[in-house]
Amino acid sequence: MRAVEATGTIDREGHLLLDHPFDVDISGRVRVIVLFSEPVQELEDDPDDTPIEEVKASLKGLFNRLRQDKLDQFLKCGTESMPSNIPFK
Repeated sequence: MRAVEATGTIDREGHLLLDHPFDVDISGRVRVIVLFSEPVQELEDDPDDTPIEEVKASLKGLFNRLRQDKLDQFLKCGTESMPSNIPFK
C-alpha cells in the first residue's frame, strides 16, 4: 500500500474536496484518513482561569502575611539589641 498526502475541505454534505488532483496513473478504490484541526479552546473555558483581581488580592494577602511573619521573627530575635527610639508601623 502506498500513501499520498493531500489537503482539502469537507463541504456541508460531507464530500471531500481536494485542493489539487493527485498526480498518479492508478485509479480505483482508496482508503482515506482525515485529520481535523482542533479548535483553539477559548480562555473563558479554562477551568483554572482565575480572574486577575482575585489573583492580585491573593498575592497581596500572601505578601502581607510573609511581611508580618518576618517582622515578628525580627522582633523576637532582635528586641534586646534594637534601639528603643526606632518606631515600627
